[in-house]
Amino acid sequence: MGNYQVRLPSAADLQQARRTWETILAVPLDSNRTFYVAGQARETPVAWRQEIIDDPEHLDDACHRIVFEATARGDGRVTWESGIPLNVRTWFLPQVEHGDLPAHPEAFPAYLELLETGSTDRLPTTAPAALRSAALEQRTTLPRQVPPLLPDERELAGTVLGSKSPRSKKMRPVRLPTSISVTHGDISYALYPVCVGHYAGDTIVSAEKYLDRALGGRLQERVLLGLYPGKLNTCEVLLNPIKGAKPAGAIVIGLGQVGDLSPGSLETTFTQAVLKYALQVAECTDERFGALSGVPRSARITTLLVGTGAGGMTVRDSIEAILRSVAAASRIIGDQGLNSKVCIDAVEFMELWQDTAIQVAQDLERVLLDGSLTGSFSWQEQKVNHGEGGRRRIQYEDPPNWWRRLEIVHDRKYGELRFTALTDRARAERSLVSGQLQLADDLIRRTITDTSRDPKTAHALFEMLIPNRLKELSPDQDDLVMVVDEVSGGYPWELLEDRWSRGERPPAVATGMLRQLKTDVFREQPVSTFEDTVYVVGDPLVTGALADIFPPLEGARKEAVVVADFLQQSGFVVTSQIRSDPQSIMAGLHDSGYRILHLAGHGVHNHKFPLINSTATCQLCDQLLTPQPKVISGMVIGENAFLTPGDVEQMRRVPELVFINCCHLGNLERGPATEDRSRLAANIAAQFIQMGVKAVVAAGWAVDDAAAQTFAVSFYRHLLAGDNYGEAVRAAREETFNLHGTTNTWGAYQCYGDPAFRLRPRKQQANGARRRKYVLPAQAVTALQNLTCQIRTGSGTLDQLEEVLQQVKDADEEWLKVPEVSAALGLAYGELGVFGKAVAQLDQALRGEKAEFPLLVVEQRANFKTRWGVELVRSGKGTPDFQAAERLTKEAIADIQRLLEFTPDAETAERLALMGSAHKRLAWISQGEKRTDSLLKMAEYYRRAHEKRYDKKSNKLDAYPLLNWLSAEILCGWHGLKGKEQDASPNIREWCEEARAYAEAQDGIAPSFWNSVVIPECDLVQALADGTLSRQKESITTAYGQASTRGASPREFCSVLEQLEWLAEMMEGAAKLKGKQRQTAALREILAQLAPYVEGAC
Repeated sequence: MGNYQVRLPSAADLQQARRTWETILAVPLDSNRTFYVAGQARETPVAWRQEIIDDPEHLDDACHRIVFEATARGDGRVTWESGIPLNVRTWFLPQVEHGDLPAHPEAFPAYLELLETGSTDRLPTTAPAALRSAALEQRTTLPRQVPPLLPDERELAGTVLGSKSPRSKKMRPVRLPTSISVTHGDISYALYPVCVGHYAGDTIVSAEKYLDRALGGRLQERVLLGLYPGKLNTCEVLLNPIKGAKPAGAIVIGLGQVGDLSPGSLETTFTQAVLKYALQVAECTDERFGALSGVPRSARITTLLVGTGAGGMTVRDSIEAILRSVAAASRIIGDQGLNSKVCIDAVEFMELWQDTAIQVAQDLERVLLDGSLTGSFSWQEQKVNHGEGGRRRIQYEDPPNWWRRLEIVHDRKYGELRFTALTDRARAERSLVSGQLQLADDLIRRTITDTSRDPKTAHALFEMLIPNRLKELSPDQDDLVMVVDEVSGGYPWELLEDRWSRGERPPAVATGMLRQLKTDVFREQPVSTFEDTVYVVGDPLVTGALADIFPPLEGARKEAVVVADFLQQSGFVVTSQIRSDPQSIMAGLHDSGYRILHLAGHGVHNHKFPLINSTATCQLCDQLLTPQPKVISGMVIGENAFLTPGDVEQMRRVPELVFINCCHLGNLERGPATEDRSRLAANIAAQFIQMGVKAVVAAGWAVDDAAAQTFAVSFYRHLLAGDNYGEAVRAAREETFNLHGTTNTWGAYQCYGDPAFRLRPRKQQANGARRRKYVLPAQAVTALQNLTCQIRTGSGTLDQLEEVLQQVKDADEEWLKVPEVSAALGLAYGELGVFGKAVAQLDQALRGEKAEFPLLVVEQRANFKTRWGVELVRSGKGTPDFQAAERLTKEAIADIQRLLEFTPDAETAERLALMGSAHKRLAWISQGEKRTDSLLKMAEYYRRAHEKRYDKKSNKLDAYPLLNWLSAEILCGWHGLKGKEQDASPNIREWCEEARAYAEAQDGIAPSFWNSVVIPECDLVQALADGTLSRQKESITTAYGQASTRGASPREFCSVLEQLEWLAEMMEGAAKLKGKQRQTAALREILAQLAPYVEGAC
């Protein structure tokens, strides 16, 4: 270095520098007031080494050169390991170097939040995933850079501060990436407004139904007004009017018709929805989306996997479309200069089922490998977060088998049938049939007028109508959906048989075969009923001259009676019009809305009826005109009375399922396709399809009465047993073929709709999944665990539990003795507050051989015993049994004590809190010295539980033991008690403020009922300590009420009321409580106002 005349620092200077740094580092940092933002550069010097190199200018002497090694785990100036202080909260700013941190405008809102609130979630708190592990660090060699000969002032400052040189820095700002998270949980605990999809013509069910209930019926109001999204490129944003309530709102996205959605169309529609939501956030006047001046508001979303399920989209396609739409919306907001007002800075994917949540995480990792998305999003956690109410399933349910789509259209110009097959080879294959279709028509007319099976004709039609390329695919026996138009729909595709097939069953029997209709005519906003109602019309009464043409149909009457009885027994409210007159039939049709419409009787299509006693005259000469026949299509319901397409169109409520079992009623016109005769609106079955009915079953030609009844009953039986529409149709055809194989009725039904459509009574839907036969005890365990999660979120009921119990008994009653089943059953009963049965089941589980369940079972058994003890004394049912209550509580205390002493490390915060809870309830059922002794022990155990859980440096706090400890301390003071191990009373105000702040922060990260209930609990404890409860009772009651909307189980909210009731009684017995009567009255008033929230549950 001497060759370059570099002056080395003196030893004194170096020692002074060391002392200066030691002094700086010795100063302790206040972790509550000190925060660190770490930059990130591609290269940060971390070490050096000396190398010997060949230098042409120094041939005789070896040339020594210093080489610097660099790491990506730093900000360009210091590494994270050396620069980030210990016990200081840290945030990361990727791709921004040390000296550029204070000059990065995109990060200013985060800095401002840190300065004003001490926290921000606009920046990640973990390093980029690829750089987290120091063990995997890869060091590089810094290249030799020649500094500028004449550096300017900015370059000199940048060198000192560690920023990029302005000459090399790209001036385009780096937009902060949108953070992503994946949560396995229930949407009642979603972090942000929830995005859900809605198909045109669908009803509000499942997640939408919950959101509607949580938002006070506002979704349903828009359905009734015809304003609800359904078509593509429609959306609605509904924010929760209650600030801080969860869920924060609903973002409903129109998905169009089922089967029409693609990733591209989802991306377009989702982008519009996100932009509309962001605009509402920007214009929102309250503080829920951010209140700091100069900081853009946060438009964060929680989204389900929109487009999957019935939409047929893969999880990965859905994720990618959603992320691309968020990126597009962010780009548009920036381009329009609105990014100073609002930003989309967080997306939470939420999934109820654990296996799907795992798939989301796996697919998300692959999606983010795409360079176009990597820079726009940051998934720091790289894991699935555990949310409240998530469920598991022991058996993975495969999605419905892929149904091959085959489009069959009539080419008017060339008189051909054009087939387009969407294959599983990612291409569309087209074929033509241009043979003599007229000859095929002659065969068809002979086939559909006879109910007997004619295999020869069916074989001939198969050869004449099916292209050779598709004939080759026939043996594959894939499920098939035929997309037909008004002409091709008139061909009896279901009746065709392949003589070269592998089996004896026709294709429509061996595999699923459905139809869908190509039409441009449809009702844009179909409205369905929400009642489980059915309208059955059977063999209407026909009198007069038409009685000879349309005689009574005993088969139609029997079918209507059987169908009506079956549906009524299945939980539907059935209105029957059997052998009724036309006035009664029409009045009943419009009297209510119906989910199912079943028609059985005579039907006509384009039938000519002569006009009797016509008095029409010529407008020019006033002479009588020759009567012209009237062309009618519809169901015959009386003398000169028909249920026509016009009558159908007048129905205000659209049924979900229409079954038309009328001779020739489902037939579509073939032949010369004139504008009037070929329009599908001329057929009543087509009219229902255009109205938005989800599934239409229509007899295309004459049917055998006995076979028709078999088909109808079998179809409904399978559909209501939980099979989807496609499987129910296939099963009905198979049963009809097996029992009535000499007829062709199995193939007479044209079944239109989506294969995945399902129909069950809504009461059954509300109660959960369809009833299944268990084949393994583990299935029952999983079902009970999921039900327990539902109970915790407020959606599970005792009826559902009894249903699962009955399913176990149906499978094998001995399974009830399996320890794992007994344990799951006991925990479910406990969540419902049925403590006697809960303890009995858990006792049985503990007696079981080779039991495999967590210690939670033992802990909760003790918990349920103490609750049961209180119930025996305070339920008001019969004479209070103090002796049994005390016995149960002391047994529980002994059980918990054994757990605490099980191993030297067995003293967990949870068990200490359970012990505190047991003594609290023992105080409740005791008097005198027993009560005061229990209060002291309650305070001791809750304090120890709090100290076990509390860690200020790691920012960990559990409000439950803390607030119970503080409550016990207040009560001990009122009773003149003081603990032996306690030197001073706790600072209740400081602890309450810290607990409130912690709960609010946690609720923003992991929303739960218990986080939300901490706020009124803190207010209550503080008011009790200050003696101000009578002044604060209204605000405390309101806060409790808001917390109750967070999906608490009956046991959870009853425990809140139990705490208030316990406090009130303890106050009444306190000798040293000032203003006891006023304080107690205020607490009783809070209790009275909260009681309706859990009426009948506690």
